[in-house]
Amino acid sequence: MTVKLYFSSVSGKTEIKKQQNFIRQTLSSAEIDFEEIDVSNPHCEDDKYFMLEHSKNGKESSPIPPQLFNDTQYCGDYEAFCEAVEKNSLNEFLHLDD
Repeated sequence: MTVKLYFSSVSGKTEIKKQQNFIRQTLSSAEIDFEEIDVSNPHCEDDKYFMLEHSKNGKESSPIPPQLFNDTQYCGDYEAFCEAVEKNSLNEFLHLDD
């Protein structure tokens, strides 16, 4: 199973860049291997559409990066990630114990 971070390298919003960096730093410091998928890369169009189709954000707008998956299983967005970190349940959130 592979944790996948769907992100955008061309986001113009500073807040999104901070969120993506926080996720990277947290996963790295927890020694959790992960793959980064840049949905702004034209070579990753299929990955972008996969993320859009399978992310559940509970909002009317399309989900935006960062989004996290374990292989094809949706884990959550930035807010859900932060909640898991606060509750010390990151492995459960990322479905690493499944």
